Amino acid sequence: MSDRGPKAFLVEKPNSISVAFGGKHVNITELSRSQGLSISHVSRALSGNKDPSMPVFVKLASALGMTLDDFVAAVDDRKATIVGKTEASLRRYKRAITNEKFRKSKARNQGRPYVPNAALGRVS
Repeated sequence: MSDRGPKAFLVEKPNSISVAFGGKHVNITELSRSQGLSISHVSRALSGNKDPSMPVFVKLASALGMTLDDFVAAVDDRKATIVGKTEASLRRYKRAITNEKFRKSKARNQGRPYVPNAALGRVS
């Protein structure tokens, strides 16, 4: 257990080391320490990237004060949020690449030197 108490993993306000999960802000490092699990195991379990064993599900749900149904629903919600953010990021990046390719083609057609967007680096 952590020196800061049994619920030290729950933080009132979001910060750089907490994640939103089930309407709470959870410090994964503290949660993993308090439950005797690895940080990566807890992180993957809460993000839905790994299906933990039933004892781990029970342990995490209990620590967070949730029923198993609520815990699984929170995992599904968090996974959907992560996937949505990832898909939005990919769309923005693809749009930026398309714009950059257009700028490169336009510069070539106008006989001007092409200067790549520094945020993207080189785009072929």
